[in-house]
Amino acid sequence: MKKTLKKFAYLEFSPYLCNRNKEINNQTKTTNIMEATNNNQFNVQVINASFLNVIRNVRKGTFAMISYHSTEKLPKYLGFSGEVTKVTNGVIQLNYSYESAVNNHIEKNGGERTFEAQSLPWGHWFIDNLVIEHNGKLYLRAYVQGGSNGLKTQYFVDGKEATEEQVQTITEYKNKRNGSNAQAQHGLEEGQQVKPFNVAVENIIALTCGECKYNKLEAVKQAQAEALAG
Repeated sequence: MKKTLKKFAYLEFSPYLCNRNKEINNQTKTTNIMEATNNNQFNVQVINASFLNVIRNVRKGTFAMISYHSTEKLPKYLGFSGEVTKVTNGVIQLNYSYESAVNNHIEKNGGERTFEAQSLPWGHWFIDNLVIEHNGKLYLRAYVQGGSNGLKTQYFVDGKEATEEQVQTITEYKNKRNGSNAQAQHGLEEGQQVKPFNVAVENIIALTCGECKYNKLEAVKQAQAEALAG
């Protein structure tokens, strides 16, 4: 079941990453991604309102399929002089307590429920356990468990798909990160740890969880059409 969900998420949110029709994909995938990464002021206002309208209905512990982008900051010694864009697709879990989730894993591992989560290092909860607000920007709190096997990543350098050599260089650099020391002190190895991460709402391309569906480009285009009609 998990493999099916992961495959579905990958195909639904990033058809330009599939190999079903390489000729068409090669002509459209970069255009689609670059269009989705356009975060001008009008877009951001529309995106936040549209996304919040969808995400408020998400139940606790919901699994979701997501596609999002981000700009990677890499040291110059790696040989990248231009902008590196990362597009990530896959299965995440939403809207539950980090502390409770970690204690569940500790208890399952034979330990006691003694883990206490610290307060947010920055920002505050705009929607408890779901959306963080910081300096006027909104961030979705999401989780992957047991590593990041539910997520697939593709890189673009200056708007062009990264070569295999570039991907290997980026991946080796990014994989230097370690797991949570706090969870490790409670007996959880890296593959057993609950791993929260935050995604800027303006960078979310699409998200589907049950009947809740959000698509960034559709939301912006609809708002633009309404503005012209008004």
